[in-house]
Amino acid sequence: MSNEELILRFETDTLPEHSFHHADHVRLAFAYLSLYPVLHALDRFSCALKRFAAARGKSELYNETITHAYFFYGTPDSGLLGVGRFLNTSVRGPNWITGGAAGPEGSIFALVILLLCAMLIHFRFPKAIYPDRPI
Repeated sequence: MSNEELILRFETDTLPEHSFHHADHVRLAFAYLSLYPVLHALDRFSCALKRFAAARGKSELYNETITHAYFFYGTPDSGLLGVGRFLNTSVRGPNWITGGAAGPEGSIFALVILLLCAMLIHFRFPKAIYPDRPI
């Protein structure tokens, strides 16, 4: 199926729900990017994806932030390598720094940031009182 046909079928809601998975989302984003300027492609893709989810009673599954992030950035994430994005990155270096196959969230930097956030919360709010819990 060509990019034009894929977009047409998606925008006219003639793609079957059971055959539209994550990889199809990625291919569709690439199809939009290959045919339209970036911001126009993002707008059309977002609108069509919202309609697609709403038509299936799953509007709550649409997330604008995730749509924009997947649309623009090609950083490996959770072991999935994004291709055909506006900004593609390639990570080189030891796995403990880059996160290896797990992506950036598997790196030592992610662990350090999470630990620092946990310490900040712990020390910033040491005696948080919750009204529904006894002290």
